[in-house]
This record gives sequence, C-alpha cells and structure tokens, in this order.
Amino acid sequence: MDLLLLRRPPFPAPHQFAFELKFLHQKKAAGLPAAIDEGRAQFLRYLEREDLQQLESLKAWLAVFVGAELRHLEEVEGE
Repeated sequence: MDLLLLRRPPFPAPHQFAFELKFLHQKKAAGLPAAIDEGRAQFLRYLEREDLQQLESLKAWLAVFVGAELRHLEEVEGE
C-alpha cells in the first residue's frame, strides 16, 4: 500500500482511505491489464492484515497510471 489516510481528531471524516498506486512507462502500456491484476492481488493481500481490518469505514482504491495519465481507477473491496 502506498498511501494511508487516517482519521485524526479533532477533524471528523466519514471514511479512511488506502491507495495502491502503479506506474507504467508509455513504452510498457501494453502491460496495463497485468499491472491492474497485480495491483488488485497485492492490495487484497494488504487488506487481509489485521491492523487494516480494524480500521472503520476504510475505502481502498487502486490507481494505475501510464506515464502521467490515469488509466485505471477502482475501489477494491476485501473478502
């Protein structure tokens, strides 16, 4: 997991967020489907961790970039 945004008092927030970010060079754009599958599988392993399972209202997002362009964004839900 690349980024974890947690609630911190005194600022209420409806959700907490975890982000997995994947980056591909333009030359490797054909590998986008594999990068998505790899990122999703990696994230699902992270979401099995007890410390993350205890976080209330956690939203997990996978973002895959090719160059500077966002090519894939999805909310990942643990099992």
